[in-house]
Amino acid sequence: MKKQTSLITTASIFTIALFVLFSCEKDKAPQPPSGNNNKITFAVINTNSISYRSASITCSIDTLGGQNIYQHGFCWDTQENPDITKDKTELGTMNNAGVFTNDLTDLQPNTKYYIKAYVTFNYFTIYSKQATFTTNPLSSPTVTTDEVTNITAISAVSGGNITDDGGSSITARGVCWSTSQNPTIIDSHTTDGAGTGSFTSEITGLEFSTNYYVRSYATNNVSTSYGSENSFTTNDGIPDLATTEITNITINSAVSGGNITDDGGFSITNRGVCWSTTQNPTISDSHTTDGIGTGSYTSELSELDINTNYYVRAYATNSIGTAYGIEKNFTTNDGLPEITTTEITNITANSAVSGGNITDNGGFSITARGVCWSTSQNPTITDSHTTDGNGTGIFTSNITDLTGGDTYHVRAYATNNIGTAYGNQISFIAWQCG
Repeated sequence: MKKQTSLITTASIFTIALFVLFSCEKDKAPQPPSGNNNKITFAVINTNSISYRSASITCSIDTLGGQNIYQHGFCWDTQENPDITKDKTELGTMNNAGVFTNDLTDLQPNTKYYIKAYVTFNYFTIYSKQATFTTNPLSSPTVTTDEVTNITAISAVSGGNITDDGGSSITARGVCWSTSQNPTIIDSHTTDGAGTGSFTSEITGLEFSTNYYVRSYATNNVSTSYGSENSFTTNDGIPDLATTEITNITINSAVSGGNITDDGGFSITNRGVCWSTTQNPTISDSHTTDGIGTGSYTSELSELDINTNYYVRAYATNSIGTAYGIEKNFTTNDGLPEITTTEITNITANSAVSGGNITDNGGFSITARGVCWSTSQNPTITDSHTTDGNGTGIFTSNITDLTGGDTYHVRAYATNNIGTAYGNQISFIAWQCG
């Protein structure tokens, strides 16, 4: 019996020794820095930096208390008194006191959070006083409307810029339009992708010469927002064109044309010029047909009357109708040749030399040419005259049978199928003998 009692006593003593040993080891565990030098001051949260799902937090440490910080950062939770077992950031070591900032992300909208800053000295973590902030609630997107451009008779271009998604992903965006103000997505609208930022929208299926109102829109899980309203009027669908100057005018023809700068939103199916002896000619009058499409073209006017005034307009036709350029007018030539009289030379008592220069046959062959003279002004071929061949160009004429001392008047002439034209008159005095 004594031996058994001895064993029990020995076991009890060993157990007590282990308890004392572990108690002593616990008492020797590292402790946080002593004194007030380890105080952490948590900075005020800047509410301007709080968003739907994020917040920017700043705090400062007055002193490290003579210790090195192995880890520091923030911890937060939707329940009070968060610690590093909850959500946290780890910003690493810190060798000097000062300010540190961290951006918290992946937060829940419209939620109150409790947050502390922390530092870890060896095995001990020290926390700042608790602060709170509330993330912004979800809201409608913010969107602006682009100006309307590239307006035609049946289409236009607009778009928008989504600057804030309201805290929820943009699921649809575009523009909507109507002939009534404040259009919505129940009216005609485009669908131009998702997400924030700028986008471009093609507005189609419009009526020509019609006023429309347009707004951009953006949709998230909260609602649909609209940008400011713009208005525009579609084109009338009629082409824009100009009439080319009239050139190469003859007795029965001329050259003009046009330049189509805008097809009105519809393909040009016919173009040319039209003309008449009365103003504002149309394609019901004489006209040319000079191809299709926009751009410049040349038109030949033919079968005109001699010495007649005409009015000309370019025209262009699309499926909407026919448009006309500005009216121009011209007069066809009279068909007579153009001729000048050569100076008088080699004057004697009974002869002299002259001639002429035919620069334009008037559109018809020259059948006779020469000079005519008389003691009366403005001589014609019914007076004395020469016959010096045919055709255009320069020719020389010999004037004969003059009377010395008399004054003579001379004009060159040229005859074609239309008639006879005369050059300028030149006068001279035949020499007087004795």
